[in-house]
Parts: sequence; C-alpha cells; structure tokens
Amino acid sequence: MAVDIPLDLDSGPIVWVKAELDIALLAALDGITRLQAGEAGTLSATVRSNLHRAGGAFELVGVEGLAVLLREFEAHFPDLPEAPRAEALQTVAGACRRLISHLEEIAVGAQPVPLRFLPEYLTLGRLRDIRFGPADLFFPDLARKPRFVD
Repeated sequence: MAVDIPLDLDSGPIVWVKAELDIALLAALDGITRLQAGEAGTLSATVRSNLHRAGGAFELVGVEGLAVLLREFEAHFPDLPEAPRAEALQTVAGACRRLISHLEEIAVGAQPVPLRFLPEYLTLGRLRDIRFGPADLFFPDLARKPRFVD
C-alpha cells in the first residue's frame, strides 16, 4: 500500500507580495555588487535590511523554507567594521538571482520549492561552521491528510 501526500502549495499569496520581493531582492543584489566592487560604509547593513524584508514577506505568506534561507543570507552581512566574505557575497548574489527567477516561475503557476536552494544554504552554513540539512528548508503542511492508494 502506497501513501500519497499532497504537497501542493497555494502560490497566490506569493504572487501578491511578488513586487515587494522583487524590489527587496534587486536592492540586495545591487548592494552586493557594490560590496564586491569595494564600496563600504553602511552598505552591508542595507543589504541585510533588504534581505530581511524579503524574508519577512516569505514568512508572511507561509513559505517558511524560503524565509529560513533568507535569514541565513542575512547572517553573512555583519555590522561594521567587518566586511562580508567574498564567497558569501558570491553565493548570496547567485542565490538571489535564482530566487528572482524562481519567483517568475511561481507567478505563472509553479510551486515554491525552497529545496532548490539547498546547495547555497549548505555552502553558507559551512562558511559559518554550522551544519545544515535539507529538513531545515522543508515545511510540509501537516494538516493535510495522506491518501492511501492500493
């Protein structure tokens, strides 16, 4: 006997906040590009703030896996005088670009899939000497009942 657990998520709420997500992620990407070019000042805090906005939007619409991912992104943008590590900048920038693309897919009906970002999540954890795993990004709807199929 097999078990069929529906994992469909309602992508409607993400579409409602997509404009805010795009603005926050593009602003974070702009800041990361400027940090990579050697700019300093309060830029790291600004990037962290934009990532926090995006993470909050994901949390608001119930996509906890992407909210966890964004919180990890934030952790790599310390307060002054520390500068973010080059590998973290590169990893977060690439993930933000992929996330913007993923949001476009969601807007046309695809499901949010936080596990797509597992490689970046694991890399960022390694940079902070923290061991992460796939379960950190997976939040199934436990209110749904599995169907038993013969």
